Amino acid sequence: LEDPSTDPKAKVAQMPALAAESASLKAFSTSLAAEVIEDLRKCCGGNGYLLSSGIAALALDDLWHVTAEGDFVVLLLSAAKYHV
Repeated sequence: LEDPSTDPKAKVAQMPALAAESASLKAFSTSLAAEVIEDLRKCCGGNGYLLSSGIAALALDDLWHVTAEGDFVVLLLSAAKYHV
């Protein structure tokens, strides 16, 4: 999309594919990160809840990304709609 020699109409035609790919990538990466953080906390047992472990802060910083800017299920459905 950054190539200045590309026709602007061709760039606009690529936008739906780019939106679908970015939606599916965001949904996959945020849900995977949430699962990994939860597994990490569980593996540490009770120490996973301690602020000194860093896992609690990681969870507070990253778990909201799963629902930010749209739930990951909605994002996957919009990507599937493009591909079907």
